[in-house]
Parts: sequence; C-alpha cells; structure tokens
Amino acid sequence: MKTSSELRTEARKSLSLKLGEALVVVLIYWGVTIALNSVAGFIPFASLLLLIVTIPFSYGLTVSFIKLKRSENFSYGDIFTDSYKNFTKIWSVVGNICKKLILPIILYAISVILYIGIMFFIPILTILVSSIDENLATIINLSISLLSYMLILVLSTVSMILFVVKGYYYSLTFYLLYDNPNMSGKEIVDLSENLMTGQRAQMFLLDLSFIGWALLAMLTCGIGFLFLTPYMQFAKVNFYEDRSGITLDSSNTN
Repeated sequence: MKTSSELRTEARKSLSLKLGEALVVVLIYWGVTIALNSVAGFIPFASLLLLIVTIPFSYGLTVSFIKLKRSENFSYGDIFTDSYKNFTKIWSVVGNICKKLILPIILYAISVILYIGIMFFIPILTILVSSIDENLATIINLSISLLSYMLILVLSTVSMILFVVKGYYYSLTFYLLYDNPNMSGKEIVDLSENLMTGQRAQMFLLDLSFIGWALLAMLTCGIGFLFLTPYMQFAKVNFYEDRSGITLDSSNTN
C-alpha cells in the first residue's frame, strides 16, 4: 500500500504531464457550477433541482481525471457526456449510499425539525404565558431555548461525525462505477465499503495532507485552488487504483 507522500508524488507527476488539460477541466467545472448556482439563486426551491444536476456533474469531473491520469481517449465534453449518460446509475449509487447513511440522515432531519418547531413554538408559548406572568414566560423561554439548542447541537454534531466517518466507506464509488459499468448501484456501494474497510484512516490522512496547500491557496484569493483541485483529484485516483489493485494495463479503456 502506497503512503500519502507516494500518492502525492505520483499525482504531481500526472499534473506536470497533463497540466493544461487538467486546468481546463477544472475551469469548465467551476464555470458551470457557478453559473448553475447563480441561476438557482433566482428560482424558489431550486436547491433540490441543483443537487440533482450537480452530483452527476461531479461524477463527470472524477471520470475526466481518471481518463487524464490513464492517458485514455479524452475530450473536454466528457465531463458532460459521462455525467448524464450515467445519470440513472449515479443516482442508484447515491440512493444506496443514503441507505447506508440512514442513521446520520435521521439524526440531522430530527435536528432540523426541532429547530423549525422551536422557531414557531417558543413565540406562541411566550405570548400565552406572558398573559399570566411575564417573568415566568421569560424563564420558560430561556429554559426551553437553551435545552432545545443544546439538543440540536448534539444531534447535528453527531450526525456530521457519522456522515464523515461512515462516508469514507463510499468514497470510491464513482471510480468503481467508471471501471464497473455493468455492476448495480448496490454492488458498487458494497464493493467500495469492502475496499475501504481498514483504509478510511489512510484516506483521511491523504485529505489532511492537503490542508497546508489549501491554506496557501486561500492566500492567493482562491486562484491557488485552480492548481490544488487537479492535484487532489489525481491523488484520489492514485489512492483508488492502489487500494483496488487496478493497473494501467488492466484498467477500463472505454
């Protein structure tokens, strides 16, 4: 198993060989994503529709870097065509991931429902109690608010931790989908979980190793992310190929 340092070294080599193409792919991805978010800002309840579009689009980004790394046939339009010709399968994978993450999803949903309930319930309760005793209303308001927000904080924090910890199991699904187009969404998710068993800490350390670069990129007003994004993408492809045992000769060449 290769270390994070070795994976990053290989990623820098890929980036040096494919720098121009990689930068153009990132610019296309950013441009479309920013445009979609800008349009969605003017459309009520557009967040869900945006999510439906952007998740397959992120698959297209992943596939583009797989092709670049492997020197497969590649065009800039692949980020679109690979996204939407696999639209149904991508959402099958996402749906099966959601089933695996049902506990943190439920916990987060409960925290949101509690927050919305508090926003409506406390003002009504305050008005009702104030008509009897204003001091009592203040005490009740503060007590319920404090307890409720503490509960919401705990639930949301636990759900986020579970999302991250369990989510690493499914971090290879898009790579596996590209190399195994005939597998079902469930099979892909299960395979990712099997491959990542005992490897989540290594993936976390790989992600963590880019924090310094991310801080430097911030100092450039975000311009540095134009180079950091493909660097990270190539490193993730390397991690996937190393852990799955795929080599250039045995990889998908579709």
